[in-house]
Amino acid sequence: MTKIEFADGLPLPVDAATQTFGFLARKRGGKSYAAGKLVEGLHAHGVQFVVLSPLPNWFGLRLAADGKPPGIDVPLLGGLRGDIPLSPDAGRLVADAVIDTGRSFVLDVSQFSLGERKRFATAFGEQLWQRQKAQHDPRPIHVVLEEAQLFLPQQIFKGDEHMVGIWTEIVRLGGNMGIGVSLISQRPQSVAKEALTQVECLVVLQVNGVPEKKALKEWIVEKGGDTDLLNELPFLKPGEAYVWSPQWLEHFGRHKILPKWTFDSGMTPKVGAKRAAQVPLRPIDLDALRAQMAEATKKAEEHDVGALRRRIRELEARLAKPSMSDQQLEAAR
Repeated sequence: MTKIEFADGLPLPVDAATQTFGFLARKRGGKSYAAGKLVEGLHAHGVQFVVLSPLPNWFGLRLAADGKPPGIDVPLLGGLRGDIPLSPDAGRLVADAVIDTGRSFVLDVSQFSLGERKRFATAFGEQLWQRQKAQHDPRPIHVVLEEAQLFLPQQIFKGDEHMVGIWTEIVRLGGNMGIGVSLISQRPQSVAKEALTQVECLVVLQVNGVPEKKALKEWIVEKGGDTDLLNELPFLKPGEAYVWSPQWLEHFGRHKILPKWTFDSGMTPKVGAKRAAQVPLRPIDLDALRAQMAEATKKAEEHDVGALRRRIRELEARLAKPSMSDQQLEAAR
């Protein structure tokens, strides 16, 4: 069977597409780099992927490792580098595009407000799940949730219930319908436990914090493993990870993540360093999608009670202003 090149001494089966991964590390510890390596491998085997990210770093998939094209031919929606702007009210529309086109997408929600991000993630997740379940022969899709704790928080505030419920269901049941998920987080203690316990392949790089190690210990104990490795995590070298898959791979080992062939856009900016430029890409009818998103936004505003109330207040304020008398109008003439 053809394997996915992922880590030194650890090629992955192609059915990684429908597995649940957890990529955990401290800030700038290499977790997104490792997840990007997995995405490269999935793409090389024709697996569709979707990256949902509140960080603007995944544009690097579009470029080669030296920061120049070509990279992966994937549309980038939203953010400061997107092919087209991404409307916070277009979650259902974008999910339809994912299912209908069979194309991979990078969805950059970094420019959304907190409420907009939640609204988009909820609608996108729900429509993706409903459409995928309705397929008689579903095509495998791998969804990457960057900063997973923002979409699957352990502490659920009022208004988050629907979003968390949808994504928890996708994590728990998605594999049966052809949806795999990668959860990326520097704060495993902040990721919903019901989702984190569903992780089948845990990839842990450098971890220093006590709360993070405590959360990992709970996962290890739940899987019946040895917690002694927690003491080694702070001393892992850059790019080194412990990979643990108790059931799927029946493997536990320390590995070096292989180099990516696409651009490492998650690198910390350095003074005087030049960042990669935006690369134009039109693999689908982006004009049509842009028009559809504009229409979706218009319809959302028409049914937005808050927007209607604001409009009413504007009209009331305008009417409350003293108008010119007939004599004033005559004088003005």
